[in-house]
Amino acid sequence: MITNCKDCGGKVSTEAAACPHCGCPNVRNETEQQQAMRRLLTSGNCPACRTGNLVRMDAGSRGTAFGQGNLLGAFIKSHRCNSCGYLA
Repeated sequence: MITNCKDCGGKVSTEAAACPHCGCPNVRNETEQQQAMRRLLTSGNCPACRTGNLVRMDAGSRGTAFGQGNLLGAFIKSHRCNSCGYLA
């Protein structure tokens, strides 16, 4: 079945994992754990320390994480807590 994306309004299948236009995740295909993490990330609260200092990483902060030895997290994580350094 085809529906409209909740973020961009583009056409997306209900079976798709994400919108092909903007990458917004399809909530129907997410597990409970993925939904909880998405809610935390969109609220700006860190899952580890629960502060509101979670920010989206840019290329510079990914390079810093890589330089600090967090090789995998620098490439697959998209948010970083400014308080505790947690990569989400």
